[in-house]
Amino acid sequence: MRTSALVAMMMLAGGAARAEEPISKDLVETKLGQKTDKAGWFPSMDIGANFQLGHSHQVVGQTDGVTVAIGAAIGAGLVMEKGQHEWSTSLGWKFALTRSPDLGEFSKGQDDVFFQTRYVYSFPRPKWLGVFGKFRLETALLPGWKVSLGDGDVRIEDWEGNEQVGEGYSVGPGDRINLTESFSPLLLKQNVGLMATPVDSKPVKWEINAGIGSHEFFAMKGLRFADTDATPELDLQIMRDYVQVGAALETRIMGKPHAFFTYSAGVELMQPFYTSIDTDLRGIDFLNVRIDALMRFKLWRFLTIDLSVDAKRYPVVTEQWQVATNLLLNFHFEYPAPVQKPKCPACPECKVCPEVPPAALSPVEGQPALPACPECDECADCPPCDGCPG
Repeated sequence: MRTSALVAMMMLAGGAARAEEPISKDLVETKLGQKTDKAGWFPSMDIGANFQLGHSHQVVGQTDGVTVAIGAAIGAGLVMEKGQHEWSTSLGWKFALTRSPDLGEFSKGQDDVFFQTRYVYSFPRPKWLGVFGKFRLETALLPGWKVSLGDGDVRIEDWEGNEQVGEGYSVGPGDRINLTESFSPLLLKQNVGLMATPVDSKPVKWEINAGIGSHEFFAMKGLRFADTDATPELDLQIMRDYVQVGAALETRIMGKPHAFFTYSAGVELMQPFYTSIDTDLRGIDFLNVRIDALMRFKLWRFLTIDLSVDAKRYPVVTEQWQVATNLLLNFHFEYPAPVQKPKCPACPECKVCPEVPPAALSPVEGQPALPACPECDECADCPPCDGCPG
C-alpha cells in the first residue's frame, strides 16, 4: 500500500504562460496576431506570480497550522522578421510550491522550463507555404521530491522491475523522497519539414507543420513512480535514456479577435519509427503527444489574466498523462509597444489620405474607393468625394 502522497496544486494568482506555447504555450512562443510587414526584432516579456498564506486554529475538519503557496511564471520571447524569413525564440519557467500543516515542508507542485527556437522561410508563391526547422528543450529547474505523510519503506527497481538491493530506505512523516536532480529529466526535440498557413488573419491564424522529428531523453538517473499493490513498499523505477526518430505533425490555431482577448491552442504528434531502447510498446502505443492551450484576457496595458493548460504523454517515460493547469494574473511587457493606429475619418475631413488624380475624386457611380492610407490602412473604405487634402 502507499504510505505517502503527492501534493498537486493549481496555481491561482493573487498578484504569467504562450506560453504556448507560450503560451505553450507557452506564454510567449509567438506574437499572436501581430505579424507586420516591417522588418526588425520584436522582444516581449511576461512576469507573473502568486502568493497565498492561510492559518487555521481549531477549525472543524481542518488541521491546525499555517498553509503557504507560492508560484511564478516567467517568459521571454524574441521574434526577427525580414522579408520571407522569420526567426522566433522563446524561454519560459513556471513553478509552484506549497506547504501545509500535514506536510511540514514545501512540496513541488509544478516546475516546467522550456527553450524553443524556430526558423520559417515562406515561399514567394504561394505565400501560405514554406519550410521550417525547430529546436525545443524541456526540463525542470529544481530537484524533484515527494513528501511522505506516514511511515513506510521505499523500494528502488530497474526498468524491468528488479529490486536494486541496498538502495531502498525507510521514511517517516514529513521526510523527503528524492526523485530527480536539477535539470532532470532533460528532453530535446527537433523538427524539420513543410509549413502551411491555410488561414492567416488577425482573428484566426491556422498553422500546420509536417515533417521528420526526433527526441533525445536524458534521465540522469532520475526516478519515477511505479507503485503497485503487489508490494507493500512505495516502488520507484529508474528511468532510462533513449533516442527516437519518427514522423512529426503539429497544428496550431491562434488569434486576437478583440483587443482584450488573445488565444492559442496546439497539438504536437510524433510517431517514432526508431527507438534506441527495447520496450513492451508497439505501434501506436509509441505515439508522443503534447497539447497546450492559452486564453489571455487583457485588463490593462501591462496586466492580463492567463488561463493555460499543458498536457503531454511520452509513453517511454511514463504511459500516464502529465497535465499542468494555471490561472495567473500576469504582468506583460512588450517592446516596442504595439502601435494603435488611429481611425481614419471619412473624406474630405481626412488629413492623411495620399494625393490622388482629381478625376479619381469625382462622385461618379462605380467610382473606386480611395487608395489605402499609409497611416491607418482604412482610407480605402472612404467613399469617393469632391476633394481630399493630400
